[in-house]
Amino acid sequence: MKEALISNSQLPEFWQMLHSRTHNRIYYFNTKTSESRWEPPEPIKHRFEQGRHASAPRHILIKHKYSEDPTNWKKDKIIRTKSEALEMAKNIRELLVHNRAKFEEVAAKDSDCISAVHGGIMHLKRGTMSKAFDCIAFMLRIGEISPLILTPSGVHIICREVE
Repeated sequence: MKEALISNSQLPEFWQMLHSRTHNRIYYFNTKTSESRWEPPEPIKHRFEQGRHASAPRHILIKHKYSEDPTNWKKDKIIRTKSEALEMAKNIRELLVHNRAKFEEVAAKDSDCISAVHGGIMHLKRGTMSKAFDCIAFMLRIGEISPLILTPSGVHIICREVE
């Protein structure tokens, strides 16, 4: 069984977004037919191709001791394990999805990214982040919260709030 890096609820039924370790890029896998492809399945492909070239999503980053830079924006050394980071991010995402917390407040309190000082707001141009992050950040609809995204920096949660 392939390991899911991220799963996107917007993909058609049976499709998963996975990460190829060999090619270091996202690919799509159909769990029913075992089809795999580099291009997203319809209708996601259309959304991605017609997507924005710049975005300002809110973002939470949970680093772990094996992250590329295992320090937070306050320069504290990160000592949590990858499993602990994933569990923390999962719990945070659950709070956000069920409207039990405001994204900007959680970002300011828990994110290891410098964007935490601005409630997690980031200004991005397409192609400036990792492929996994970039792909999700530019496909989200307004108000949508991403699945967990695992990159070499850590575990990310993204929310698109504005056009």
